[in-house]
Amino acid sequence: MDISNSLDIKSPNSLQNSVLVEPKIISST
Repeated sequence: MDISNSLDIKSPNSLQNSVLVEPKIISST
């Protein structure tokens, strides 16, 4: 999944960031 990859590049230690990035990617799609 690209979402996981994006998180790894942005901040693998920030799980909360995942929640913010997830909806962002979905909206962008």
